[in-house]
Amino acid sequence: MQAAGVHIHLWGVTQGVGFRPHLKRLADRLGLLGRVWNAPDGVHVELLANQRVAENWLNDLLEQPPRGAYISGYKLEVGHYPVSKVFSIEESQFGSASTTLLPPDVAICPECRAELQDPTNRRFAYPFITCTYCGPRYSIINAFPYDRVRTSMHAFEPCSSCEQEYLDPQNRRFHSQTNSCSECGPRLSLESELEPDEQDAIQQVAAWLKAGRIGAVKGVAGYLLLCDATNAETIQRLRSRKQRPTKPLAVMYPKLAAIGPELEVSTAAKEALLSAVAPIVLLPIQSAVASPLALEALAPGLGEIGLMLPAAPLLQLISTACDRPLVATSANISGSPILARAEEVKNNLSGVADFFLHHDREILLPQDDSVVRFSRNKQRPIWLRRARGLAPIYPTDCSGKSDGQSLLAFGSDLKHSFCIRQAGNTFISPYLGDLSVYESQERAAACLLHLLSTSAGLPHQLIADAHPAYHSTALAQELSDREGLRLKTIQHHHAHFGAVLAEHRIAEPAEDILGVIWDGTGYGIDGQIWGGEFLGWKNGEVERRAHLKYFPQLIGDKMSREPRLSALSLLVGNPLGERTLRPYFTELEWKYYQSLLAQATSLQTSSMGRLFDAVAALLGLADRSAFEGEAAMLLEQVARQHEQSQSPYPDMDIPWPVDNLLDTTSWLGLLLEEHHTGQILGLTALKFHRQCIGIIEAVARQQPYTRIAFSGGVWQNSLLVDLADRYLCQDYQLLFHRELSPNDENISYGQLALAKLQALSPAELSTTSTIF
Repeated sequence: MQAAGVHIHLWGVTQGVGFRPHLKRLADRLGLLGRVWNAPDGVHVELLANQRVAENWLNDLLEQPPRGAYISGYKLEVGHYPVSKVFSIEESQFGSASTTLLPPDVAICPECRAELQDPTNRRFAYPFITCTYCGPRYSIINAFPYDRVRTSMHAFEPCSSCEQEYLDPQNRRFHSQTNSCSECGPRLSLESELEPDEQDAIQQVAAWLKAGRIGAVKGVAGYLLLCDATNAETIQRLRSRKQRPTKPLAVMYPKLAAIGPELEVSTAAKEALLSAVAPIVLLPIQSAVASPLALEALAPGLGEIGLMLPAAPLLQLISTACDRPLVATSANISGSPILARAEEVKNNLSGVADFFLHHDREILLPQDDSVVRFSRNKQRPIWLRRARGLAPIYPTDCSGKSDGQSLLAFGSDLKHSFCIRQAGNTFISPYLGDLSVYESQERAAACLLHLLSTSAGLPHQLIADAHPAYHSTALAQELSDREGLRLKTIQHHHAHFGAVLAEHRIAEPAEDILGVIWDGTGYGIDGQIWGGEFLGWKNGEVERRAHLKYFPQLIGDKMSREPRLSALSLLVGNPLGERTLRPYFTELEWKYYQSLLAQATSLQTSSMGRLFDAVAALLGLADRSAFEGEAAMLLEQVARQHEQSQSPYPDMDIPWPVDNLLDTTSWLGLLLEEHHTGQILGLTALKFHRQCIGIIEAVARQQPYTRIAFSGGVWQNSLLVDLADRYLCQDYQLLFHRELSPNDENISYGQLALAKLQALSPAELSTTSTIF
């Protein structure tokens, strides 16, 4: 028997977030009959109601979706459907093509945290407590539709108590696919050559950590290395074993209230720490306040500490048992991806960790923690890494309309991500590391294969970076050749520009937009190494309007690891510069590099990233970098210290000519002369940052720009963002990344956005307001 009703199809992040239980509660509250079920293409609902009632019900859902849900599109059809006496949740239906978006892993929710700490609750101290609204998702999903059998939780058969919760519409764990307890869920196992003195694994781990030991603990999306953050000796031992001499280490506190006054927690930082993402947040250090943290061991020479709160119940229990801040860093050898399987952790880290805490819930898609900092002036979020809790992310057209295009963008090699658009949905993979590392190549290939297998199959077109030697480009070419797919290449900095424009939903602006795209390296259209670029956007095309004047690129990528080479290249022939730099080189090195500079080299660079390196070297902050960006971070720190201690800001009296070539050599010479005449180090560093904004002002004055967009790794510098806000916001609308990182993680999204735009006709461009 059938009755008149409405069929509603919803897609987006609609599975793994308690969507069906939410719909049932919404229908029961209004006394509506029908059914709901999962399918590979989203969630389907049949309501035995007239169209007006169904539309009102749908509007309520769109205005208040369940936590973690993201509805990217829907379709409503009137018809006749089977009569039912209740609103029921039906068995999932299967199909060959999936257009459902993978939900991210969600940090432990307040309700589960309260139960975890309640001695009267049956899940008291249970390290794998979850509910409909929190717990692992992305890291454990095999395929859609999302049911327990297609996750790594399928190995754990629910006990009768958990099954009863699963079937109870009034329970928070109603249809929770990750539901478990100490009777039926995952198990911990402790492995070490150390002699244990505690029966409970959590208490033993806490005892070892407090005694100065280093442990590898399996979290939601990979293993973390933990140790006492107040013990400088232990931290240095970790650095030595992990081959990470100076790169900052993140710290985990058991709760927000435990953070001491030596760390400045802004409102924006607090919200991020307590969010469902629970990222690492960079917090400024109040140097005048004493701290129990071993600050210099944690972040040598820097003024910020990366801080996180426990995202997983297991980490919450360990952190609480230790009752002190803990170092919490990815379990790997520097440069390699985070490890997620017991055997690979033991094989790779047996000389790093003193003990291992495993569990038997398999991690299918490993990922690092997300990292964010905030600008001091306007508290703009600056994402340094987007992974656990955010991956995949979905900057998409909220109309949910499919244009029929199926695209796959391969991104860049450094800070690699890829981006897929299918059936009106767009999603970006998590941060996948540096593809110059073989292990990262394997991890990226496995992640891509998994996402393609859970989606609608192979795309129609591939997009890659124009760099002919990139591994990501070679991978795209290989797939193109094998499957007969179209391949389009897009210049690196054009993609950066496209990413920030797409994030602001700009397809065809009414007026020209200036793009300030500053980073370390990108293969230019002219075959040179770009990086200090001013681009224009008009009529759907990107134009290079100005750039830093080229200087010699020495020894390929070695220049990015040795700031002394950037300084030498920029100040060749400057006597004061050469005298300053001479102590950084051996006699043999000096002769070799002088001979290189005397030759007519064909490879040149306009890199702003290398300019930052050069200034750091000239000021004696770093002649070599132990990790990417170290020199620029040290330069930002000394400039920030001076900015906080002095007022007003320094005036700039170096006029820039109206030219498309911005010659920084003479400017560097003047900065060096001032520094050598006794000018305060911090003032020189601050002047450099201020002059970078002066360069933007000079270029922007050449045309009647009203908007300026910023992208590229240099814009991870929060002082530079603050100065842009201070000096440019009165005359220009400033467009910064909000959801994406300014670094190369956004390249894949920019590639996809530009490929879409360039496929449109001028008429389509002028009439399309949101196409991303």
